Amino acid sequence: MFGSSLEQQALEAVRAMEEEMRSPETTDDPETEMQYYNMSRGIFNALDRKFTLLNSDTCRGANVDIIILVPSRPGSVHTRAAIRSTYGKLSSDRIAAVNNVQLTKVVRVLFLTGTTSNMTQLTWVHNENKNFQDVIETEVEDTYYNLTAKILHGLKWVTLNCPDVKFLVKADEDVFINVIELVRQLVKFESSDTDIVLGTIQARSKHTWVHRDGRWGVPYNVYPLTSYPPYAQGNCYILSGTLLPKIIETAPYFPYLPIEDAFITGILAGKLHHARLINLKRNARWLWYDVVPDPCKFVMFKYISSSNMSPHNMNTVWNILIHQNFTICDKKYHRVRQ
Repeated sequence: MFGSSLEQQALEAVRAMEEEMRSPETTDDPETEMQYYNMSRGIFNALDRKFTLLNSDTCRGANVDIIILVPSRPGSVHTRAAIRSTYGKLSSDRIAAVNNVQLTKVVRVLFLTGTTSNMTQLTWVHNENKNFQDVIETEVEDTYYNLTAKILHGLKWVTLNCPDVKFLVKADEDVFINVIELVRQLVKFESSDTDIVLGTIQARSKHTWVHRDGRWGVPYNVYPLTSYPPYAQGNCYILSGTLLPKIIETAPYFPYLPIEDAFITGILAGKLHHARLINLKRNARWLWYDVVPDPCKFVMFKYISSSNMSPHNMNTVWNILIHQNFTICDKKYHRVRQ
């Protein structure tokens, strides 16, 4: 009996810890929540910054189905080059097949940059754009705090210049995307009659708690609730094209929130506009900074995307993906392909 009682206490303690990890410490007051979502307060943050690199012809005559929007720091020259020379090439009107799998959608990768006082970096960006016409530059200072504003201006650009796009993929610049697998997943949702958000979904976990200090700190007067609604992790998420104008129209009516993924996919798309949040397996998720993804696993297990990809890793994945060059994987897995 004594041993059994101890076991029961231990089990209850474990369950309590699990419950604590799943749920915020307190329940939000419905009246506070209603006040936060009350847009009659007026505009807080107008999305009125100019675009200094526009590339407004991107979707003219191309019938673009999918736009992959990559927020990129002005100095990330090598990363942009790696993306352009790898997954950025894949589209039905460019490189349209990978290992006998046909790509049926027109895809465009665009880099979204802000402003910087570093004139050398600005020169790099403008020279790249002369060669590739794939940079959208907005007059938002390029800082981590301004990421939400930067992304929202990017969504505004898509709404104005590519109004018929079916899906908008937001991918961090250290993310590699398996475009063939991405398209294979997205075609399942083409006929959806509701707005959708696809990605790695966080719901009622410690990741939805609101931090009040530190890098992800948000003051109470900016966001007076204890947790964010379910949202898609910011590494790589997908918004249906029909959602974009709704997000752009309503975002200015909320106090500025620097937690981009929670604000855009959770608060605006999910909570306000009732979009369905759908979890995608084998999609990018948060990794410790020192974790290096395995290119062999990425290709063999058909990941949609992965974070922490260096330019070198991107090129390695591309070499395996396009040329079926599994030589570097033989010693690890003792098999050539799957």
